[in-house]
Amino acid sequence: MQKYSGNELIQSLFKKGEAEPVKIEASELGSSAEVAVEKAMGYVAEATQILSNKSPGELADYKELIYSVGDRVADAAGSGLFDSGAKETAVLEKLKAALA
Repeated sequence: MQKYSGNELIQSLFKKGEAEPVKIEASELGSSAEVAVEKAMGYVAEATQILSNKSPGELADYKELIYSVGDRVADAAGSGLFDSGAKETAVLEKLKAALA
């Protein structure tokens, strides 16, 4: 994660043994892709709010990383869970709005 080498929070996300990973069971995300997206957007909003309060200097890098990961996942999914590229694009737009 050289791009974020000066961001302690992001570096800590990728260090082994530094923090306990958050585990989300598939059942927690709901029974449809739409429900899963809404819940994920809630998690993003919650994390953004916490970071905004605790370490606002790291917020921009965090938002950039989250969007970048979402973009790569959507690109890799192609016509996977959401059935079409248009749906992935719609989810990315929601993510962008949640990170604004």
